[in-house]
Amino acid sequence: MRMYIEWLMVMYYEIGWTAFKGVLRGLLELRKHKVGKAEWFRRMRVCMKCPIYNARLRSCRTGSMGCGCYVPFSNLVKKECWGREKYGESFGWGWDDMKPAGIRKLNRLWNHGKKNQKQ
Repeated sequence: MRMYIEWLMVMYYEIGWTAFKGVLRGLLELRKHKVGKAEWFRRMRVCMKCPIYNARLRSCRTGSMGCGCYVPFSNLVKKECWGREKYGESFGWGWDDMKPAGIRKLNRLWNHGKKNQKQ
């Protein structure tokens, strides 16, 4: 229950009371994605070491940097953290961190090609 209240607080600070739409969307996303407990703890450890991490709100925001997400929840539903999306592989965590480097490179090239096709 405490994590749910913290999540609502972060949503309020980032979006305002219209955040309840985000709550519903988030609950639907949570049903789609399955992240194991060990992977969730690994992602949390990476986030807690990050200089952008706000320990009081458990969110990804320091000043103007970060995405403002509630970290315990986003670690369940996101494929990559904000830092990885923004700055590349040397920052944050990603969904393919545990795979060999060659496989990770192929996955990045494949996903980059998909993004370019959509545009």
